[in-house]
Amino acid sequence: MIHDVLKEARTRKGLKQEEVASLIKVAKQTYLKWENGATEPKASQVAALAKVLGITPNEICVGKLTKRYSLEDFIYEMMKHPVRSELETLKYWEHIPDHEAYFADLNAIKKEDKDILQDNQSKDWGQTKIVTSEEAMHMMTREVAEQFHDK
Repeated sequence: MIHDVLKEARTRKGLKQEEVASLIKVAKQTYLKWENGATEPKASQVAALAKVLGITPNEICVGKLTKRYSLEDFIYEMMKHPVRSELETLKYWEHIPDHEAYFADLNAIKKEDKDILQDNQSKDWGQTKIVTSEEAMHMMTREVAEQFHDK
């Protein structure tokens, strides 16, 4: 429920009800009604609430907080749950809310990597090697996998 999400997110952030109300510029009583489930915020107030509470607007609207891991913890979890790549792709498709933005981000990374490689080739770096984000991710994944298997 929306009111549960608001209360839990506020508590996690260590904020008082009055502080949240002040930060989103509504009366304390208005926020109290939202958190008690008597009323719900307007669509125009959801984005401000999400920003203040450190959650997504979708979490407010759906009435359920999601769990996000640090990158290192996410990699550990991925190592514990190996699946076939087509199933992994299906799960990405299900859980990524904006596919267009996801692919735009990937394309931006690829362009950035290409620019770095071209710049690296045009300069005399000696023994210095600049790695692409993909190479860095593979190195980090291997490092985390080694740590995971050592445990």
